[in-house]
Amino acid sequence: MTHHLEDTQQHDMDPYPWASKRHKAERHEVFADWLVAKVPSDVLDRGVLDVAGGQGALSYYLTKKHNVRCAIVETKFRRGGKSTKFLTNVKRYSNLTDEALDQCGIVVAMHPDEATEMSIDAANAKFFAVVPCCVFHCLFPDRRMPAGSEKVGQEVVSYNDFMEYLMLSKGDSSGRPVSLSYLNVQGRNRVLHNF
Repeated sequence: MTHHLEDTQQHDMDPYPWASKRHKAERHEVFADWLVAKVPSDVLDRGVLDVAGGQGALSYYLTKKHNVRCAIVETKFRRGGKSTKFLTNVKRYSNLTDEALDQCGIVVAMHPDEATEMSIDAANAKFFAVVPCCVFHCLFPDRRMPAGSEKVGQEVVSYNDFMEYLMLSKGDSSGRPVSLSYLNVQGRNRVLHNF
């Protein structure tokens, strides 16, 4: 796997010193704690839709540690993992459907790979919080930097490009802008959200 220099450098606006950050293996718990601290409680009370939820680690921490109702969208459910056996009350969807969206107050995604942009688009007028990881510029060659960028019209290639692209192009239909926050965890820790 090739890592770009920007992957190993702390973003200028990241408020957390590298030495204080929790290990990236703890990212799901850190994100769950962040969501509970930042998302309005009435939104969480309507439920969380965890897109590209994998084995359910984020939903595990939200349900078991914070008593938040969750549903998971994952195209390839895998067996195993410490959290899977504890998620008996979590509804699972293999596709992002209207039914799944109707079950939640917020759409969340932790390192959703190719599903990053879809997660934000699907949220539409709902709240969302997404921690992007990979750009996949070869899978999305038509993705171009939007108006407001110094690179307007250029292909979205780097992680920094991707973050700028999402922030400038993904405001929702209710007019809420996309905001940027950080998780106190190593690795890709930028959270895009609309609350």
